[in-house]
Amino acid sequence: MEGRADDFRPEFNIRLIYFLVNLALVALAFGAVVTVVNLRDDHLSVEANYPRFNVDLPAGVLLKENPTVTLDVAHPTTKQKVLASGTAAALGVVLALGLWLLRGVAGSVRAGNPFSRANVTRLRGLGYLLVAGAPLEAAVDQWLRFELVNTLPRARYGDAMAPSFNLPVGVMLAGVGVFILAEVVDYGFRLREDVEATV
Repeated sequence: MEGRADDFRPEFNIRLIYFLVNLALVALAFGAVVTVVNLRDDHLSVEANYPRFNVDLPAGVLLKENPTVTLDVAHPTTKQKVLASGTAAALGVVLALGLWLLRGVAGSVRAGNPFSRANVTRLRGLGYLLVAGAPLEAAVDQWLRFELVNTLPRARYGDAMAPSFNLPVGVMLAGVGVFILAEVVDYGFRLREDVEATV
């Protein structure tokens, strides 16, 4: 029968995508190793916001928002190191899960079986990860940064404060799109089953 999954030959694009997803997973693993190694460093860079009314600017120049600054913390405590690495770990977990699900989808397309129950499950999982996991990660990241900035002595770092919370609306909307794609794949899967049942 024409158009069967067995007759599918992977195109250059999907092979490239599969390679890039695997490369991203390797890069993420390397980044995790670097983060662990950096725990031994005697300096820590902390991203924070600084009150705009404390910044000296020329007359007529106004800051609309609190500027983002990088604070150099010498001889950080173990707690400060754990809080700082926790922000990277939270994002790393979300990225690792998302890339792993994408790897499964890309691998199935590469193998010529994109319309499968497994892909429906993977895409729905990715949708939940983007719609619910991304804002949860952002909230955890905000809490960790708040706790980290609160450990810094005010006498040295002034009125530095944790960066403001930003809801990842764009990522969440992308998650809605992934849910729609999951339903398209599910429809294709059921349609293929019906066609194969009549052959």
